[in-house]
Amino acid sequence: MASRSLAMDQFLGHSTKSGGTGQFLRGWRKRNPPAVQIVLHKHAPIVALWQHGIPRIFEKKDEKTGEVTRVTFGGNFNCLEDESVLVKQYRRDRDTGERVLPPVVCPVCRLLEALRMLYADGQIGFADDVFRWDGDDPNDVQVLTLGGMLNLYGNNRLSDEEKEAMSDAGIKLSEAWKENTWSKCNYLFTVVDSDEPEAGVQIAIETTGLGDATKECIHSQIVSEGEERGNPIVTPYVIRWEHHPNAKEFNKKYKAYPVRKIAITPQVMELIDSDPPDIDNLIRGGNVTKLRAELEARCVLKDPSIIPWDDVFGPAEAAGYGDKEEEPEPDAEPEDAPPPVVRKKAEPAPAKAESKAPPAKAEPAPAPAASGRKRKETKPEPEPEPEPPASEETIPCDECGAPMSPTATKCEKCGAEYEVEPDEPAEPAKAEPPAKPAKPAKAETKPAAAAPATTGKKKLPF
Repeated sequence: MASRSLAMDQFLGHSTKSGGTGQFLRGWRKRNPPAVQIVLHKHAPIVALWQHGIPRIFEKKDEKTGEVTRVTFGGNFNCLEDESVLVKQYRRDRDTGERVLPPVVCPVCRLLEALRMLYADGQIGFADDVFRWDGDDPNDVQVLTLGGMLNLYGNNRLSDEEKEAMSDAGIKLSEAWKENTWSKCNYLFTVVDSDEPEAGVQIAIETTGLGDATKECIHSQIVSEGEERGNPIVTPYVIRWEHHPNAKEFNKKYKAYPVRKIAITPQVMELIDSDPPDIDNLIRGGNVTKLRAELEARCVLKDPSIIPWDDVFGPAEAAGYGDKEEEPEPDAEPEDAPPPVVRKKAEPAPAKAESKAPPAKAEPAPAPAASGRKRKETKPEPEPEPEPPASEETIPCDECGAPMSPTATKCEKCGAEYEVEPDEPAEPAKAEPPAKPAKPAKAETKPAAAAPATTGKKKLPF
């Protein structure tokens, strides 16, 4: 027989449900200073959550007037691929251009590959708008362009034609990285705010930058204090999260420090030792049926049918990821949700732009009707500083989009650090049979076999 004696305050807060769904840690980056002091829950896992940035429309209700306004914000779709595929998502075969580990089931990963090939075939322009979301406010617009989704605008091997397309579309390198739709790793923490324990157990979905800072904090404590005392799950202690938005280097935008001088109160201790909230709804695979309907409706290409929708979504639908019950909206206003991963453009929607545009600018409006973007005559912004040799393969940085060597462990522009696996010994393996002298003659014919791969398709710089 299970029994538990309850004090009055425990009785008033007692629940027979298993942890509930939890609240979100709201808006701590907006505090002055932008910091929060948290204690990790003792029985909740820290989850590596791979997500794609996909905008959403959020219906915001005014509590005073009851009026509902549709606003855009940066939502996320939980990636369906295995992490072993995602950690190598930027690695491609040098000869074919195909991913070393192609996506199998995730529709967003497969969509990015489909868009890449459509560009190679000349069916989509480099800076063309692909998807668009409009809020009720004509200035509330979020657009995903081809180059933005593939995180290509910072690539220093772009052609003059591609740079001109960026200039014509008004693409700003300082903002374009936010359109990056590749899968990114966020971290889900279950915490208690030590300064506001009355808020209860809360869920925080944070960026890789803060996740890495927290790892460093805990690791340093384990080294200095030992395995048990340094582990905040075994021996709880306060961790201070700080946000430094003006830091130039990405790896300095977030800091995490142990604050042992702050004692863990009985109230906080009880919360972190309670049943953890249910996070299944937050970490399960995204709703494929809902996503397909949303993207098909938001597609602004002249001919949306050029996207192979069935091929993109088919594997996920066949695997049973479709027709799930709809996920609830996050229990947070858009401004309190994790930072948007797409840019907002302060431009009127196409229909309203025609009526409000001055006569002098009325002519160019019909042409980009799908985008609503004003043409800029300025030259493209300067490219990132370090330019690798033309023969060197580059991949974009996950955070700032700057080109970097596939073997680099740190981005020279933003400072983001990576763990790089050594290349598989594929090339040395091919070099093993040098003992056979007849094979050099065959090697001379191999370039001819590669010719069919360049059948009129554009040579991709990525």
